[in-house]
Amino acid sequence: MSELKCPECYSSDNRATPLKNPEDCLSNHVQYICSTCGRAICMEGDERERHGPLSSFGSFNDAMLYLRAAEALFNGPCGIYELTDGAKVFYKIFKNKDGLMNYLLENPEKRCPLGEALHETEEFRPVVEGQIRRLDKEEVEEYLREKEEVDD
Repeated sequence: MSELKCPECYSSDNRATPLKNPEDCLSNHVQYICSTCGRAICMEGDERERHGPLSSFGSFNDAMLYLRAAEALFNGPCGIYELTDGAKVFYKIFKNKDGLMNYLLENPEKRCPLGEALHETEEFRPVVEGQIRRLDKEEVEEYLREKEEVDD
């Protein structure tokens, strides 16, 4: 695994995602495919937002892995915000501070102690045709094989 981060998807591991249920996610969800390193990033959520760029993340680093998918979803730069829910700290991606403020209004038990993004996209790269799609069975199998080799 290279220590250099991909300039397009911000990861030093081109098989770091999906974080949860990789085979299910790659087989059943639309993915953003990084044109630089080939990493697949889930574009879909579910009813509980457990997958994809709209999820709550347990760490800043996990949120960074989904930042590019959020940019593609919102078609523009985004930011990662640290939030709290009592003693629990988590991270979410929003298109802008208005998105954060709307979320906080809808979720009054949540707080953003800093009131600003921990990280914001410096330069937005437009999505190229074909980067957002479902993987075929062979692509899923190859990606999982390569992910397993990296994880070993």
